[in-house]
Amino acid sequence: MTTTLDSRSRSPLERLVGRLSRSGRQVPAERGHTRRSFLTRVAVGGSALAVNPFGFILKPGTAYASVCGDGAACADGWSVFCCTINNGKNSCPPGSYLAGWWKADNSSFCGGKARYYLDCNAICPTSCTCYCPTGTCDNRRTCCNQFRYGQCHQEIACYGPVVCRMVSCTPPWQFDPACTTTSATDNKTATHTAPCVDDSAVTNVALGPAIGTNADGRLELFMVGSDHALYQSWQLVPNGGWSGFIKDAVNAGGTPSVARNRDGRMEAFVIGSDGLVRNSWQLSPNSQWSGFTPLSSQVFPRLAGCAAATNADGRLELIAVSPSGTLMHSWQFAPGSTWTGWTPRPGTWVGSPALVLNSKDCLEAFVTGSNGQLYHSSQVAPNGGWGDWTSLGGVWSPQNNPAAVRGPSGRLELFALGSDRSLWCNWQLTPNGSWNGWVPFSPGRTWRGSPAVAANQDGRLEVFVEGDDRQIWHAWQSAPNGAWTGSTWWPFPGTTSV
Repeated sequence: MTTTLDSRSRSPLERLVGRLSRSGRQVPAERGHTRRSFLTRVAVGGSALAVNPFGFILKPGTAYASVCGDGAACADGWSVFCCTINNGKNSCPPGSYLAGWWKADNSSFCGGKARYYLDCNAICPTSCTCYCPTGTCDNRRTCCNQFRYGQCHQEIACYGPVVCRMVSCTPPWQFDPACTTTSATDNKTATHTAPCVDDSAVTNVALGPAIGTNADGRLELFMVGSDHALYQSWQLVPNGGWSGFIKDAVNAGGTPSVARNRDGRMEAFVIGSDGLVRNSWQLSPNSQWSGFTPLSSQVFPRLAGCAAATNADGRLELIAVSPSGTLMHSWQFAPGSTWTGWTPRPGTWVGSPALVLNSKDCLEAFVTGSNGQLYHSSQVAPNGGWGDWTSLGGVWSPQNNPAAVRGPSGRLELFALGSDRSLWCNWQLTPNGSWNGWVPFSPGRTWRGSPAVAANQDGRLEVFVEGDDRQIWHAWQSAPNGAWTGSTWWPFPGTTSV
């Protein structure tokens, strides 16, 4: 059946509905429309109302164009959104890096605040080819515009064309310390978007869980949820199954960390939404937790991670990378007591560090350098000063957040998320000896977040990492120092709802 509306007698609401029904293409009103075409096109029109209500209602054009905003055609010259060409991910694709940004003020996408557009430029040597993807209204360019704003990763001098652009309501320097606050503004791009865009899902930020070990041998997991709250879950018995998640009363940002005091009480650390490190501790071993309190007034990037470990004498030590790229560390004056101020270490660093006690009872730190290589340094004696940095190689993302653990043989094992979003591992051939070199762990599978690793009470290592489906997955050794179940990953209970 065909229904025809008389345009001379239609109310404003009827005219809006008529425009919704024609939103997929311009259809003369006198030709009418079928019930099926109305139902099909009203979905696109509804999206246009949600994404760009004033632009759709007040300006001429189709709803399909309103979903992507202005400048969506290939000939308009703008760069495509990353999620359009990167499997729906609002992140720089493999082979590119975050090189600069600009903003559009008073964005309706960000509740009236600034919206940030972040260019992902190709790494050198460049192998991408200029084209305009089809299939959605985001028909903008990829690998065509040889340009760089330059506020991010200035340590990388060479750059190729813009592969795509990320978008975020969060200022870029708050989730990537290698981005400066030097501002560029282009309000003409305020309506630019794409059907796949989620401003809150800036997946260049490689957040991950943290794993600690209770005094009775049970593992306990901490992770930041999509609501920016901190959640925790624990093994019901050593080496066994897991509890459900409980929510902590703290607004968290980056990857948390956890270590155990000399008296057996675990202590957790996380950088809050204000950039301050907060800590909480068990009131007694294996028991309930205190509330979170700020550790000091030192500010860190709010989406960065920190790393904690226990010195040989039982004092906890904490490290994190400052907004300027300085590795800062703080430690307890005595086991279980108050903390020192923050002390800088030399060098310029990116991402988040890892910290572990090696078989010499010396702390060993791991962090990514501004050149993309992963470095490590250890105390020269238990509880003492620190030695020089040594490269473990690789070319890692500036958001790299490695995980380190000491196995039952005393050898350290290291996991890191590559710039290709694959999981890689490296291990000492002998305790405190040379390293094997990087090898892929579970080749062919990609991940969204950074890994965490810990030793079960029986000595088997277990690794945890967030998948592209926002689910935490875990794999473990079949025996201490043995083979991994890395070809078979198991979903961690409850994380799809966190």
